[in-house]
Formats: sequence, structure tokens, C-alpha cells
Amino acid sequence: MLEIAQELNLSETAFLWPLEKRGAYSIRYFSPKMEIPLCHATLASAKVIFSTRGLNEVRFLTTQSLELSAEASNSQIVMGVSGFGDTVRRCATSPGLGVGRVMDQSH
Repeated sequence: MLEIAQELNLSETAFLWPLEKRGAYSIRYFSPKMEIPLCHATLASAKVIFSTRGLNEVRFLTTQSLELSAEASNSQIVMGVSGFGDTVRRCATSPGLGVGRVMDQSH
């Protein structure tokens, strides 16, 4: 994976593997120099999955056991991060506008 990231020479490259549960993926991130723990390529990965798999919701599991979620809703992608106790950090994004609003929610 590192060799592919070096060949692509992008700031970050995400690699996905489908897990047994529909809409769940393992995700790893690499820069051209090393594996990195987390990056914005999660958003791009969700967009690709929504476009190619016909899903509206996806979950990612990182190598650090961080659970990330993304949901397509009203031309936005709402992302959530869990794994820090009961707090979930969610942000809604609009196409081409970056992060729109950030909300803290508890489960």
C-alpha cells in the first residue's frame, strides 16, 4: 500500500476493504512517506461508495479501532466519529463547500 501511495504521490491515499456487514469497510491511510492514522480521505471514500454501491450510509473501521460513519442526506454527507466514550462528533458537508456545520451528540 505504501508503494502505491508513493507512486500516486498524493498527500493521502485511502485503501478500503469490505467487511462482512453490508456498508461496512476497513480503511487505511497512507501518505507517500508512511501510514497515517486518519485523514480527510474518509469523506472522499464515502462519496465513492455512495456513487458506486448505491448506499446512503457507510461505516469505516480504522487500524486504531476508530469507528467512522457517513450518511448521504439532502445533497450533504454527514460524518460521525465514535470511539471516544459516548461522544459522537458529526459534521455535515455540502458538495464543494467543505465542512458546513459541526454538532456534538451523545449516545
